[in-house]
Amino acid sequence: MRTFTPFPVPLRVRTALTLVPAFLAWISGGAEVAEDDPVTTVIDEGMRTYRITLPTPALFTDARLRGLTVPVLALIAARSVIHDGRRAATRARELLPDARVELWPRAIAGESADEVNARVLEFLAELEQRRESPERFA
Repeated sequence: MRTFTPFPVPLRVRTALTLVPAFLAWISGGAEVAEDDPVTTVIDEGMRTYRITLPTPALFTDARLRGLTVPVLALIAARSVIHDGRRAATRARELLPDARVELWPRAIAGESADEVNARVLEFLAELEQRRESPERFA
């Protein structure tokens, strides 16, 4: 989440208010959140009780992103409270040497799980093709 852009101030402020039930709906881009959903319960409980002992990881530097030598599939939500999606996608496209960067119109995690799974499998199949026929992708 914090790979391409820093956390925005509104997120940091609202995170302090995680005991407010509307937080999960807000972080999900307005998606309906069922209070009896086990995933909702786990996320809510984790946000209220988990205490990290390590510092928040630093934002990746330009040099670090340019230095990645593995293929990257970056699926980025355009409308996100976690980051500026357009800015994150632009930075990823500019800095990652071998990346497929996709800006998705809505939240990605729970709301688009089937689409994410399909896209990851497509990406892995493309990588397999590249491995088997490198001359086609040079």
